[in-house]
Amino acid sequence: MELYRYLFSNRMKIQELCNTFTAVTGISIALVDKKLIRIAATGPCNVNQFLNINGIVQKRVIELDQEIVVDNPTEDEICHPCVQKEFCKESFELCMPIHMDDEVVGSISFITFKLKDRKFIKDNYTIITQFAKNFIAMLEQYLQSRKEVVHLKRTGVSETNHTVFTFKELIGSSKNFLSVIEKAKLVAPNDVTVMISGESGTGKELLAQAIHSASSRKLKPFIAINCGAIPENLIESELFGYTGGAFTGASNQGRLGKFEAANEGTLFLDEVTEMPISLQTKLLRVLQEQKIERLGSNKSINLDVRIISATNKDIQKLIDKGLFREDLYYRLNVIPLDLPPLRNRSDDIVALMNHFMTKHSEFITNKFAGEIKVEKKVFEYLKRYSWPGNIRELENVIMHMLNLMDGDGNVTLESLPVYMRGENLNNPNIGFATIEDMEFAAILNALDFYGDDTEGKHAAAESLGISLTTLYRKLKKYNICVS
Repeated sequence: MELYRYLFSNRMKIQELCNTFTAVTGISIALVDKKLIRIAATGPCNVNQFLNINGIVQKRVIELDQEIVVDNPTEDEICHPCVQKEFCKESFELCMPIHMDDEVVGSISFITFKLKDRKFIKDNYTIITQFAKNFIAMLEQYLQSRKEVVHLKRTGVSETNHTVFTFKELIGSSKNFLSVIEKAKLVAPNDVTVMISGESGTGKELLAQAIHSASSRKLKPFIAINCGAIPENLIESELFGYTGGAFTGASNQGRLGKFEAANEGTLFLDEVTEMPISLQTKLLRVLQEQKIERLGSNKSINLDVRIISATNKDIQKLIDKGLFREDLYYRLNVIPLDLPPLRNRSDDIVALMNHFMTKHSEFITNKFAGEIKVEKKVFEYLKRYSWPGNIRELENVIMHMLNLMDGDGNVTLESLPVYMRGENLNNPNIGFATIEDMEFAAILNALDFYGDDTEGKHAAAESLGISLTTLYRKLKKYNICVS
């Protein structure tokens, strides 16, 4: 495979990484391969698939293998040949090459569309460019790892699906958190079915991995599937697999389902409440009989799979509405584990901060190699914050703060993401009346910063560490009217 094709073959993961970058910085991205085929885009850049017409800057960067700054789009000399410059709405562009094995495989543009964003980059140019370089280094490292995986597969060695997290990696000492962990440790060695509940971002999959790692199945596969992220017409084939030609578009070779892939190991059903009611019936039968049939086949396949499921919803309400089978609920909920939200674990925030600062410090070593100093006001503010996105949001905030600390390694209130800043930011003694007030304010600040259009809502949800579905649910809860 030509090296630049690794960009296209991993475009979904690259898009996910770019989304995170934009959510943290507010800067849009357009990433192309060496043929100028668009691989990923965020913000207003997320239109069209090809850049063959107006990819002038990207083409030059790839040819010269050097970064180019377009300080005044449409006015700078490099823009003169562009046939679409009269329609250009960019205010600033920084374009850099992407490498694999010392070969240029594509380019990535960091773009703003508002004058205030251009001013922000100009005022913080050194920090922003270093952040961009660190992001590119992470992309290149990821692409290199994927290349190694392809090589292993070609030589007959396949990927395994073993877990990464154990109970040692689950950080926290608050009473309500430890009670859940101790209960999980007790049931982990047994093959009992577990259901983990908790808000988005509380670490449900990490806990599931820890349970698997402490079980007799720890050397067998741990397979995770997000039931809410797969289209309804595909989830059955994802779970149970299919034979060749079972339906239109099916591979002639057929496909292994998640249940078979997890045989002798653990299958983690995340967002299990999103499963269609018709498929819940089939899942119940599989759990009872420990057998499956691939789509297009009448041959039964025996299974030995431990099931761990998770949800962020009130299942009892769904049962009352007829949206979730009560008998399936009892089958899955043998051992219930309810992870507390981060706002109820404020004593754990400092420990979690230290963990994430250590984890992500490697991405800022080129910027600062000394001691990182966090203002006391930062700790106080973060302990008062409502954390609607829980631990996932906290990690995003830590990454943001590390990349926006000053040149002396000081993390201040100004290092916080803009959406978190409110009128109470500089006064730690002033708090919100209730947790709901703080959550309401965080959502409004995020929408105000990113915008309330579709792309803005995506970025706001990402920055808060919650899914878009959760954001819409909270907008309805607080009666926040947006377009």
